[in-house]
Amino acid sequence: MESIESTKVIKGNLKSLGRSWVVFAVVLFAIACDPIKPSLDPHINSIEVDPVVQGDEPTVRVSMKLPSVANKRVRRMTAEFRSTRDANRPYVAVAEEFSNDGNNNWSGNLPALNLGPYEVKVTILLRTGPGPNGEISPPIDEIITGTQSFSVGVDTEECFNFNAIENDTQGWSHGGYVQVQGNTLVDACPANVHSFGGALQIALNSSCVPEGQYRFDFVSPDVAGRPGWAQTQGLALSAGWNIPEMKVQPILLRNAAGLNALAPVNEDGDFIFSPMLGLSGGSTEFRFPMVVEGGPVDGIKVRFFGAPEVSFAEGFAKLNYVCPIPVRPE
Repeated sequence: MESIESTKVIKGNLKSLGRSWVVFAVVLFAIACDPIKPSLDPHINSIEVDPVVQGDEPTVRVSMKLPSVANKRVRRMTAEFRSTRDANRPYVAVAEEFSNDGNNNWSGNLPALNLGPYEVKVTILLRTGPGPNGEISPPIDEIITGTQSFSVGVDTEECFNFNAIENDTQGWSHGGYVQVQGNTLVDACPANVHSFGGALQIALNSSCVPEGQYRFDFVSPDVAGRPGWAQTQGLALSAGWNIPEMKVQPILLRNAAGLNALAPVNEDGDFIFSPMLGLSGGSTEFRFPMVVEGGPVDGIKVRFFGAPEVSFAEGFAKLNYVCPIPVRPE
């Protein structure tokens, strides 16, 4: 019985081995019949977007592969873009077509954009050329597309970028500590704004923090003549802290005395106080769209609110950048 069972096992193994060789032969035949088909089709090698900052026009560069055997040429190349802050935001078409730089390299510009993440979509219209003997067949069009993500960074012309200019407050100051109850200014807590470690900072000490809920402001210089602020529709900022339960509120001023101030509100018209999220000592990016009517913006306050029940020995609040949100396509 043992020899019979062994014979069955050997025969079974031989059958399995035979099936394996058959599968391997089929795979080799398929590869031999169509070894390099993908490389014979026109396709996009790469899409790159040059590094860009807010207010500048991003340049998009496209490298293509157009094998001569495919007998196709680029008839038109266009682009669309969208902000990826919202997953369902539609694309915005670019009016101008891309131009050929030679050797199947193409480039084109997007309009000036605001700070943030974006995606560009390139659409290429291909057309079949004349036949090998010069005969002209009915034209056949083909469309191929590709996408590329990119980001628009912080500039130093429109934005206050404290990471770019070390040890420079750029004219910002401290607005004083204020008790929320009664809005009483606390004179016992003098503080100065200083630039340290690539950020604008206000140092806090427990002996200076008033009892109850409190607030303090970063106050900008006059921005009336600064690019991007005249027609801004809000602001974007990056702020950090190492005190728990801090909240932030941006305020736009429309005259030097701050008599006409605007702050973000919700659908019910209530002011929005945004919590500082993430790890202590880190930074959070905020974007505050606002309806700005009645005149240009002259100044900014970035207001921090502290919780009365939170105690600390020493702490800080900091700004990394503050940018306008001019009316631009997104």
